[in-house]
Amino acid sequence: MWFIYFIFFFLFCFPVAFNYFLKAYYYSGYWYGYSVIQDDVLTCVIYDIVIIAIAIASYFIIEHYKVDETTIDDSHSFFKKKIVVCGLYAFAVAPILLFFLFSIVGKYNPFIIFKFGWRYTYENQHWDYVGYGAVERLTYISIVSVALLISYLNFKRMFSFKNESKSYIILNICKLLGLIICFALAILIQGKRSIFLYSALVTAITLSFKFMRNKKFWISLISLAFVISVVVFVCIYLAKEYRISGEDFGPQSYTALRVDLFRDQSLKFAIYSAIHSKEIRIVSFPGQSYLTEIFYLFPIVYLPIGFKRGYETYFTASEMLAPISYLDAGRLTNSGIDELVANFSFFGILIYLVLFCLFVRRLSKSSSDTKIVLIVGFVLFLMYTTSYICWYFEILLIAYICDRFIKYLNRRRALHGKEA
Repeated sequence: MWFIYFIFFFLFCFPVAFNYFLKAYYYSGYWYGYSVIQDDVLTCVIYDIVIIAIAIASYFIIEHYKVDETTIDDSHSFFKKKIVVCGLYAFAVAPILLFFLFSIVGKYNPFIIFKFGWRYTYENQHWDYVGYGAVERLTYISIVSVALLISYLNFKRMFSFKNESKSYIILNICKLLGLIICFALAILIQGKRSIFLYSALVTAITLSFKFMRNKKFWISLISLAFVISVVVFVCIYLAKEYRISGEDFGPQSYTALRVDLFRDQSLKFAIYSAIHSKEIRIVSFPGQSYLTEIFYLFPIVYLPIGFKRGYETYFTASEMLAPISYLDAGRLTNSGIDELVANFSFFGILIYLVLFCLFVRRLSKSSSDTKIVLIVGFVLFLMYTTSYICWYFEILLIAYICDRFIKYLNRRRALHGKEA
């Protein structure tokens, strides 16, 4: 559970400290608004107060419910249900199969994904890959599914060569290799810098729950720090190769890095809009983005609705001080916290803390598998906007409703059996 705490610090606090050593350089275009708030002292002070308040409140919420890897109950693991395991395998391979299928339909070369940073090569050409929107939303689900399936494998039996049959060992090693390939392909298909961070966090969280239950939390912290360091260096390389000219790491590469990985500037801009609402507003009325994001749910997303817009559309237009009709295909990446602030002003912080409290309370009553699914979903909330990841939460909700319905039917059968 402390992963959430550390990830929050990395996304919202670490770049503030980093700025003292190397200031981000924002220029016109998509980052115009970020350059405006750089010298706004009031916004920066309020931002510091907000993240300190969130950090303190989150700490006491986690301490109150005592959610820890060492208090895991696996008696209700969803791996005991074959239909769930089959569903995980389906989600693991779905985006990969769809990507190659849509490539054939659209007469594109699917092997373009093996060109490192392929999306950055084409992003300035308004290039649209057939069906990519669906594939993109499924890659996050695929990465989580693969991580869970790998953790489900019995490594002790798999590599106990003396006690197990060769067919069992070969079958499970093939499963492991296949899942690793799916994991790598999902990352390559997504092709964004932030996906490296998310996939690394998913791996670290899954390993923490499955293989480090009896270790102290500082081991998780060291592991997370190592993972993030690797991701940052990969993203610096991508920034220099595909977006920033020049070989030395400087203000421009740091700017590109923080926009993709960190979320402090998006929250600052939401705070700035709340303070200067007469000058600039991200949304027109409270809850606007959530109402329009309903149309990004499956299968509604495929209906021909002209006014369908995600929060990132409102945010990008406001940040550029431009009308929505002026935007091209590109959008800025935001987080769930600044979306709450943009919709409900500073009440959004209170709403976030209430949601976090309910989330942690739910975790305290969940099995380790459910904990992993919920935590990585919350990380998605911290890293992206609702319209971008709504399919993940939609699937979680459908799975929860189905599970409750099955339990209800089982209770009914048990009750009728006693009466008989």
